[in-house]
Amino acid sequence: MYRRWIKNIYSRGNSRGRVDVLAIVFKGKKVYRYAFNKYCSGNKLARSFNSWTTHAEMSVLQDFDADDMSIVIYREDFYGNPMLAKPCIACERIINDSRIKKVIYSIPNIPYFVEELR
Repeated sequence: MYRRWIKNIYSRGNSRGRVDVLAIVFKGKKVYRYAFNKYCSGNKLARSFNSWTTHAEMSVLQDFDADDMSIVIYREDFYGNPMLAKPCIACERIINDSRIKKVIYSIPNIPYFVEELR
């Protein structure tokens, strides 16, 4: 069910030519909200020492109660292969606080993912 949405949204949003993390919140079979990592930097090199990042999970779960919803976290390399997208500790806390019922994230070498936290 998630594969079609992931590829569609990821290809639309990842036109900047770099690896980004995508988080999608599903309510039933419908996409409720999605977001990518957001980078801000004082210089031209993103992810440098002077830059900051807002994680996709934090962006997508901001300002609403996600009770009885699922979240899919996906990331791929420049060749289209899935990469590890397990949430960090801070994002796991936010996911737990938002009462998401199911967490799915991509893992390397397996087409389209999946590993579940719950």
